[in-house]
Amino acid sequence: MKNTLLFGWLKNNMPYQIFESKKKSVKKVKNIALVDVGRTGDERQSNNENQYNLALGYLGAMLLKEGYNVLILQESPGVDDRENLLNTLVGFSPDLIGYSSFSYQFKGTLKFKKELEKRLNGKGVISILGGIHASMSPKNSAKYFDYLVFSEGEETLKELLLYLNKSIKKELNEIQGLYFLDHNRKLIFTGRRERIINLDKYGAPLRLHFDLPNSGMVTPIPDDVTGFAPITLSRGCIRACAFCTNKEMMGCGKKARVMRNPEDIAKEIKKLYNKHNVNYFYTHDEDYTYDEEFIDKLSDVLISYKKDKKFGQIYIAGMGSIASFYKNGKPNKPLIKKFAKAG
Repeated sequence: MKNTLLFGWLKNNMPYQIFESKKKSVKKVKNIALVDVGRTGDERQSNNENQYNLALGYLGAMLLKEGYNVLILQESPGVDDRENLLNTLVGFSPDLIGYSSFSYQFKGTLKFKKELEKRLNGKGVISILGGIHASMSPKNSAKYFDYLVFSEGEETLKELLLYLNKSIKKELNEIQGLYFLDHNRKLIFTGRRERIINLDKYGAPLRLHFDLPNSGMVTPIPDDVTGFAPITLSRGCIRACAFCTNKEMMGCGKKARVMRNPEDIAKEIKKLYNKHNVNYFYTHDEDYTYDEEFIDKLSDVLISYKKDKKFGQIYIAGMGSIASFYKNGKPNKPLIKKFAKAG
């Protein structure tokens, strides 16, 4: 297999894990790097650097299942040395690099990309940009990358890779969810892709870090917390706030919010609790407590797992509303008690 010895060296010497596919296949585009950089130094403007990028984790899970080798790099302040990041990527010998970027880190992402391309010595590595900046500012971004991915990336990236590996009978403009420049440098958008309904289709997201110093949040931390980890319970938001990108990227209203299967959530928590000593979970949801029925079902599953001693005391925090915990203008005491018992 390509780069087998190099993979072994990286696994033993670099603080970043390579997820090597067990599927034996011959693909022109096989080694996929997923990168989140530009949040440190002068570019650092977020209070969420300790929150590992689960979007890359979900993309990585899909790629691994589909037979690709995956390297995920996320630059963390005070932890990662940029020289190590660059050397790791060069050593991995990527065929395609997918960058994730908010607008505030876009300049830092381009700076990193330029430096990396110098070190790759002209190797034709395919570049993709995903995340909020790609979706909301495609005209500003397209000239720097081969492709931009709009909104959710799992199915779009999967189909694009099939196209690049000549394993699908589709034209590029038939792959929904893409922006690219045609031969006349005209920006092409292939159209919106249907929202992903089964968020657990490819399994739990790939994770790198299990020793985060904190949650990156402002919520009080109980004394018995032994470890932190981000978790996704749902995607999308019912609201249509003028300042938010969700309306444009995922729509709004009840149909825009997609919940995970409570049983799959409990299994993910169980693994993180028992294998990595994590008992504090902070959600990446826009409003994880909005849906009363979902919170009720999730609470039932978590209580069942605790009763069977599959895990002990856990904490779930994140951005949520009190909508589920009020009914007919009064506190929904049964649900409040049940949710408290689930934690």
